[in-house]
Amino acid sequence: MNRRTEITVALLAVGLFASTVSAQGARGRGQGGAPLPQSVRPPRVARAANPADPFAAIKAATETPAQYQARYRYQALMDPGDPFHNWDGRLWNETWRGQWLAAHGKGRTFEQFWSSLQGMAGQSLILATPYPYKTAEEHWQSWRTAANGGRGPAKQAARPQDWSGQWEGGSAGNVLLRDYYAHASETYKPRYVMSIQAEIEGRHWWPADSCLPNAYGGAGTWAFRYVNFNGPLVHFNNPNPAYEGRYAMVGADFQPPDQSLATYMGEAIAFWDGNELVIYTKNLHPNMRGHGEAEYSDQMEMIERYMRVGDDLVVDVTRYDPVAYSAPQHTVGVFTRRNEYQVPIFNECVSTNNVYHDDKGWIADVAPGERGYKDIFDLTPWFTEWTKAEAAKKAGRAPRAPSIMEVAR
Repeated sequence: MNRRTEITVALLAVGLFASTVSAQGARGRGQGGAPLPQSVRPPRVARAANPADPFAAIKAATETPAQYQARYRYQALMDPGDPFHNWDGRLWNETWRGQWLAAHGKGRTFEQFWSSLQGMAGQSLILATPYPYKTAEEHWQSWRTAANGGRGPAKQAARPQDWSGQWEGGSAGNVLLRDYYAHASETYKPRYVMSIQAEIEGRHWWPADSCLPNAYGGAGTWAFRYVNFNGPLVHFNNPNPAYEGRYAMVGADFQPPDQSLATYMGEAIAFWDGNELVIYTKNLHPNMRGHGEAEYSDQMEMIERYMRVGDDLVVDVTRYDPVAYSAPQHTVGVFTRRNEYQVPIFNECVSTNNVYHDDKGWIADVAPGERGYKDIFDLTPWFTEWTKAEAAKKAGRAPRAPSIMEVAR
């Protein structure tokens, strides 16, 4: 991989990497400071005391959002028999610069190269759900029925809150590769191994490198920077590395199947339970995340519950995918409101993306001057192409076509 490709890929990957690292917290401790349980495999998760009111302890001020999040984390111990070498999602950072090809060039075997890559285990998520629900529909209907003291869903918060502004963090945290693998269905286990094999060889792929939305991470939460309310519309906006605009319609129902279309951010409906926003998302385009995160199928459906606590926005997420997952998955993210507010941008990479995958599956790029290069600094691309055409006509490589002004004389 050359230097230009490294820079381009780094810009695309930095958002994913930074959000993962910032959310890990101190090794061995949750963000609330309490020691995490230690084991090789994830401990059993305690059933929610009141599934219809998961934030009860936070509202009673007996638990902080960080402590609530720490319920679903553990300190993973080293496992000598782990086929993924105790790695988490940071494996890609040790392989994406072409390390395997460099090692091969020095005469090392793949077995020797892989043996030299050893992770440290550490903090990981407990993906098992604390809820008794078997499907997203059951989950949604249960929370709808219990909403607002049994009176049902509302179209606005009990006390309208200002969630507008810029938020950061939110990533649920790291997941060990072996824990992702354990939660994959038997059909998707080989697909997950293929994705990790590609990572090790440096044949990375993730949506943003092809100008697609990264959509939802394998850990269950997604990154956003801005939230806007507009009556029945809730808008989440994440502009980096590619624009990801997400909309939840409060009080609405899903479109009929013959009128719905799978999209990268899915179709979302919502209701208010007091000041807590509940969202149901489905009709998702199946999305390979890459970078060690597990993919999901087009059957994935997601139930989210948001609550603002001071400058924190806590989100409880449960994902149901009977095709890709062996069981429902659950995670918790905590976003923090920033004091300053940066102007939102619309970031697209189609016009500037010079990254592609070559015929061997490795990532490469088009250099300035090469065919197909997209120059962001070319303010008159039509004129550039016009001069190429004129040169082709003069050289006889294109049919003669004089200026219409000459024809008119």
